[in-house]
Amino acid sequence: MSTDFANRLISLRGEKNLTQQQLADAVGITPSQISRYESGQAKPRRTVLFKLATALGVTVAELSPDQILQVVVGERETNDPPFKLRQRMYDELASMDGEEIQKIRADAEEAGVPFEQYITDKAEKNFIEMTKKATESGDFATAGFYNVFARILFGTRMKLVDPNEEPDTHK
Repeated sequence: MSTDFANRLISLRGEKNLTQQQLADAVGITPSQISRYESGQAKPRRTVLFKLATALGVTVAELSPDQILQVVVGERETNDPPFKLRQRMYDELASMDGEEIQKIRADAEEAGVPFEQYITDKAEKNFIEMTKKATESGDFATAGFYNVFARILFGTRMKLVDPNEEPDTHK
């Protein structure tokens, strides 16, 4: 069991001037479980880890970087995003100020890609980044939400994987 997490937990609890009892109460676990975490005898489940990080005012990545899930992006599926959603995105862009659109068109031209592809690629990258940030903060529900929308809108194939587990080679 890694002592890095235990040391971080002890340090952060000390910085917040919290007793094991107070932290346990904030998280909804027993003080003896906090003691097991701090002694390196146990490792919290992800749901408890998120609650610990929240109670200590830090991200999951700051509390336990080795326990965060990683976002793995695969190849984009070939199916087009649903027409109505894609059309709505283009309509929103059309309602933007003319100078903003011209800048985006110039950026697309500079990148050597069609305007629609350029904005789709940019939006997809933003969804991937938001998924990563939500995952790093321990907010797996939001990460899952972004993941689903990226798949619907762009055909993006992402999954959240535990870097500490063996890769699943069976499909």
